[in-house]
Amino acid sequence: MTANYQKRLSNLRHILEHQQLEALLVSRPENVFYISGFSGGEGQLLVTQQESYLFADGRYKEQALQEASHCEFILYKRYFTKALAEVTESQGIGEIGFEKDFITYRQWEMLQDAVAGELLPVQDLVEKLRLVKDESEIDLIREAGVITASAFRYLLGEIHPGQSEQQVAGILEYYMRSHGSGHLAFETIAASGERGALPHGSATEKKIKAG
Repeated sequence: MTANYQKRLSNLRHILEHQQLEALLVSRPENVFYISGFSGGEGQLLVTQQESYLFADGRYKEQALQEASHCEFILYKRYFTKALAEVTESQGIGEIGFEKDFITYRQWEMLQDAVAGELLPVQDLVEKLRLVKDESEIDLIREAGVITASAFRYLLGEIHPGQSEQQVAGILEYYMRSHGSGHLAFETIAASGERGALPHGSATEKKIKAG
């Protein structure tokens, strides 16, 4: 099932209306992806009650047009803040919410210098929407569970003494990716022997021993 990005935009606009917020600058990559579908990782999304603008540089133009066709794509060459200022000025936007737990102080300074409107710190507006999973997300969670369980069963038949932790991690990741997995949620944990006590042990060249 394909994600309904228009529905997610509508839900976010309801929150903006409730917060009496003219516009929201979405910067956290996970939130940009959730609202727009853009997976490039370096896009910025400006959402108003009428429009949604996706800002990215030339490296991501084709990807943005394909993945987020419901958003107006804004190409910037060097400084995102200059392009943002031009859009907010042309649309008469007087205030912009920004994700205060993601934007750095230096980024805030650059926004402050470029944008004429008021910058308002907000928190967890998109995250609140993400708490409630839609049907497309539920389908993906089910699929991820199937791939993960299948990958672990496969690994049990492939792992043997003499392999390095790195090799084991590579076998697991290759199986998952070749069976439909996308990005890994976090670095694969593969720790053997005494390293098994490490809760987030990164895989090393340590050889696995019997026992």
